[in-house]
Amino acid sequence: MYSFKIFAKTNITPSFNLIYLGISMDVLEPKAMQDFIYWKMEHDIPTLDEDFDVIGSEVSKLDVLEVYQKQASIAGSAEDHKAKDILRLVLLEVISKSRYGIKKKLELIELVYSTFEYPPEMNSFIYYMPSETGANSPEELMDNFHSFLAKEHNRLKI
Repeated sequence: MYSFKIFAKTNITPSFNLIYLGISMDVLEPKAMQDFIYWKMEHDIPTLDEDFDVIGSEVSKLDVLEVYQKQASIAGSAEDHKAKDILRLVLLEVISKSRYGIKKKLELIELVYSTFEYPPEMNSFIYYMPSETGANSPEELMDNFHSFLAKEHNRLKI
């Protein structure tokens, strides 16, 4: 699980939907919601009444999901889909910017691929998937990966 700090490694602004979804998918640790609340306060972003139920105490995934269930249902499924794509992009950006070698990065990318239920748009840089572009080497897969990141930034307008 990642902490809230992953957002500092990208140019992607955190949002309630991203944090809630990340916690519900076991991608972000529950403490990420507390860190998000503090981040909102530092940036003069209004807080929710529910925020005070999770600040100052250790929270579990269940605590966070219960406290924010109503807020999450208001956000709606269209926002959830976009939030899921943005959260995936955040994780992939962190991998891209890491100091790991190509093979380790490809392994981590595969974990994101499985976490997000094998999205077909990622097939071109998953080492065990047949590539439409004919990419076979790790370097070619990484080229496809970087192309995907650029396309996702444009598509998501980030």
